[in-house]
Amino acid sequence: DVDAAGVTLSAVDSAMTVGVSAGGAKSSNADKTLAGSVVVNWLTGETRSEADDVDVQATGDVVVEATDDSVTAAGAGALSVNASKTQGYGIGVGVAANTGDRATTAQISGASDIVAASLSVLARTTAEIYGIGFAYGAGKTGAAGSVAVNTWTGCSRALIDVTSADRITIDAGSLTVDAEETVAVWSLAGAVTRGQNTAVGGAFAVNTLVGQTEASADYVTLSNGLNAVGAVTIDADATSDIGVLAVAGAQASLETGVGIGGAVNTITAGTTAGLTNALLASGTSVDVTADSDRGILSLGGGVTQAGRGGAGVALTTNLIVASDTKVDLDGSDLTLTGDLTARAENDSTIGSLAVGISLSKDTSLGGGVTVNVLTGQTLVEMDGATVDAANVAIAADDGTVINSLSGAAAKSASGAGIGGAISANLIVHDTAVEIANSQITTGTAATQGLMATATNTGEINTLAAALRQSSGGAAYSGSIAVGDIGNSARVEMAGGSFTGGDLTLAATKTTEIDILSGAAAVGSGGSAFGAGVPVALLHGATTADLLPPGSIPGGSLSVTATNDQDIDAVAVAGGFSGSAPAGSGSIVYSQIGTAPSDGPSVDPMNKNPGDEDTVAAGQ
Repeated sequence: DVDAAGVTLSAVDSAMTVGVSAGGAKSSNADKTLAGSVVVNWLTGETRSEADDVDVQATGDVVVEATDDSVTAAGAGALSVNASKTQGYGIGVGVAANTGDRATTAQISGASDIVAASLSVLARTTAEIYGIGFAYGAGKTGAAGSVAVNTWTGCSRALIDVTSADRITIDAGSLTVDAEETVAVWSLAGAVTRGQNTAVGGAFAVNTLVGQTEASADYVTLSNGLNAVGAVTIDADATSDIGVLAVAGAQASLETGVGIGGAVNTITAGTTAGLTNALLASGTSVDVTADSDRGILSLGGGVTQAGRGGAGVALTTNLIVASDTKVDLDGSDLTLTGDLTARAENDSTIGSLAVGISLSKDTSLGGGVTVNVLTGQTLVEMDGATVDAANVAIAADDGTVINSLSGAAAKSASGAGIGGAISANLIVHDTAVEIANSQITTGTAATQGLMATATNTGEINTLAAALRQSSGGAAYSGSIAVGDIGNSARVEMAGGSFTGGDLTLAATKTTEIDILSGAAAVGSGGSAFGAGVPVALLHGATTADLLPPGSIPGGSLSVTATNDQDIDAVAVAGGFSGSAPAGSGSIVYSQIGTAPSDGPSVDPMNKNPGDEDTVAAGQ
C-alpha cells in the first residue's frame, strides 16, 4: 500500500552500440590479395515499469512510465589491391550486421485500487539502427562484395491489463494511457571492383523491422469522487522507417564484368489502442486513437563496363505487410457530458528505384527489377458497448502510396545484348468501422449525433523503362509494369440501438494507378526488337450497411458508399535497325472491378429471415 502526495514509477534505459572494422591488403607480385572486415552488433533487453496488485492513495498525480532509447551502428570496410600485371586476384569483402530485440512496457495489473488527481501510464521507445558495408577489390581478376543486414524486433506497450475477476478501480480526475514507438533503420551497401581481365562486384542490403505498439485499458472502473472524470485518453502512435542504398560497380578492361546491387526490406508492425470492458458512470470525454506511419525508401543499382561481356543488374524488394492499425471499444459502458472519439489512422509509403547499366564491346545485359507490396487493415470496432455522449465520432482512415521505377540500359559495340525492366506493385488494405450490438445515445443539437466513417485512398505510380543499343549485333529490350490495388472500405452497424441526433454512415474509397512501360532497341548492324507491357488492376468493395433492430429515432439519416477509381496506362516501344529486321510491340491491359462467379459482387450483411426493420428519420 502507498499513501503519498504523488507517485512516480519510472524505468529508463539508454543504450548505444557502435562497431567499426576496416581491412586492407596490397601486393605487387602475389597470387591473391584478400581483405575483409566484419562487424556484428547485438542489442537486447526489456525496460519495464509495473504496478501489480497495489493500493495507492495519492493527493497528486500518479505516473507509471517506461522509456527506452537506443542507437546501434555498424560499419565494415575492406580494400584489396593486387598490382601484379600477369596474375593475381584482388578480393575485398565487408559485412555489417545489427540485431536488436527490445521491449518497453509500462503496466498496471492485478486487483489494484488507485486514487489520484490524475493517472498516466506511459511507454516510449526510440531506436536508430545504422548499417554500412563497403568493399573494393582490384587485380587481374577483381572481386568485391558487401553486405549490410539490420534486424529489429521491438514493442512499446502501455497497459492497464487485468481480467474480469481482478477489475481495477481508478478514482482520478483524468486518465492517460499512451504508447509511442519510433524506429528508423538506415542501410548502405557498396562495392567497387576493377579487373584487367574479369571484375565481379555485389552489394546487398537486408533490413527487417518487426514492431508492436499498444495502449489499452481493460476491465477498468473509473470515477472521480463526486465529480465527473475529466479527459480519458488512450493513444498508440507508431512510426517505422527504412532507408537503404545498395550499389555495385564493376570495370573489366579485357574480359567480363558483372555488377549486382540488391536490397530486401520488410516491415511487419501493428498498432492497437483499446478501451474495453470499461465502466465510466460520469465522465467528460473519451478519446481513443491508434496512429501508424510506415515508410520504405529503397535504391538499388548495378553498373558494369567491360571489354567483352558485361552485366549490370539491380534488384529491390520492399514489403510493408500485416500493417494493422486497430481501435477496440468492445464491452465498455460510458456516460459522458462531452464527446466520444475513436480513430484509427494508417499511412504506408514505399519509394523504390532499381537501375541496371551495362556497357561492353561484346555481349551486354542490363536489368532492373523492383517488387513492392503493401497489406494491412485499419479498423475501429465496437461490440456490446453502451455509450451516452453528446457526440460520437468514429473514423478509420487509411492511405497507401507506392512510387517505383525500374530501369535498364545496355550498350555494346559489336555483340548482342538485352535490356529488361520489371516493376511489380501490389496494395491490399481493408479499412473498416464495425459497430455491433451496441446501445448508443447522443445529444440532439444540430451538430450532435453519431458519425462513423471509413476512408481509404490507394495510389500506385510506376515506370519500367529499358534501352538497348548495339553497333554490330542484335538488340532486344523489354519492360513490364504491373499495378494492382485491391483495397476495400466498409462501415457496418448491426444490432443494438441508436437514439439522439443525426446518424451518418459513410464509406469512401479512392484508388488510382498511373503506369508507364517503355522499351527501345537500336541495332546498327543487327536485328532490333522492343516490347512494353503495362498491366493495371483496380478492385475491392466499398460498402455502408445499416441493420437496426427496430426504430432509429433522431435527426437525419445518411448512409453512403462512394468509390472513385482511375487508371492511366501507357505503353511505348520501338525497334530500330540499319540493315536487319526490326520490330516493336506493346500491350496495355487495364481492369476495374472483378466479375463474380455467381451472385452479387458485394454480399449484403446477413439478415435473419422475417426481420422487419424500421428506420425513422427527422422525427
